[in-house]
Amino acid sequence: MKKDIKRLKDLRQKISNIWRHTEMELDDLSRAGLKKQLFAVSRDINDLVVELSTEIETSKGYTCSHCESDEVSVCEPCLDDMEEKI
Repeated sequence: MKKDIKRLKDLRQKISNIWRHTEMELDDLSRAGLKKQLFAVSRDINDLVVELSTEIETSKGYTCSHCESDEVSVCEPCLDDMEEKI
């Protein structure tokens, strides 16, 4: 659990760091400067999406193979559906 909280705090920090590109005085930047900052924001967001996707894919939670719920290994309705098919 502590590992999960630490991981969430790390991701929150990375999201907060995106603001460093937008909190600067953008009015004085040239078009090239603005494009550079926009590219940096895009890169940071992409990195976060990849990181979060990896976390989701490698999570140790149980997933119902039928409805993909991560609450239980097989949810009650899916279990009923499986029973009816037998």
